[in-house]
Amino acid sequence: MKAMLRRTSEEQADDVWILQADIKINLNTYEVYVHDTRANLTPTEFKIVTTLAEKPGRVYSRLQLMNIPLIPMSVT
Repeated sequence: MKAMLRRTSEEQADDVWILQADIKINLNTYEVYVHDTRANLTPTEFKIVTTLAEKPGRVYSRLQLMNIPLIPMSVT
C-alpha cells in the first residue's frame, strides 16, 4: 500500500491518499477515483474499498466486511 501526503494547493495540503494500481482514495474528502474518473460510492462502499486497499491480498469474509465501522460522512 502506498499512502502519500499530497501537497498541490493550500486546500489539499492535508489530503491523505491511498494509491493502489489505478485506484486513488482520498481519505479526507471521501473521494475515490478509478482510472482518474470519480466513482460515486455510498458510505458503506467507501469503507469496504478503503479497507481492501489498505491491506491488499488479505482475504475478508462477508461478515467481516459487513462489520466494518462506518465513517460519518457529510454530503457535499
